[in-house]
Amino acid sequence: IEKIILISKNDLTWLLRAGKHRITIPKSLQQNNASCGLVPFGSTARVSTTGLKWNL
Repeated sequence: IEKIILISKNDLTWLLRAGKHRITIPKSLQQNNASCGLVPFGSTARVSTTGLKWNL
């Protein structure tokens, strides 16, 4: 299964398949006012996070 990643001027977007994932953003792409969103497409999702301002 290939990775699907969308990179635009203000966004980095990943389509994640079922399983565990670790996403590390290179410092060159990090911004002080950056935000993170999780959107389940097509079905429900069980999610837990670490390292975010508000972990799930």
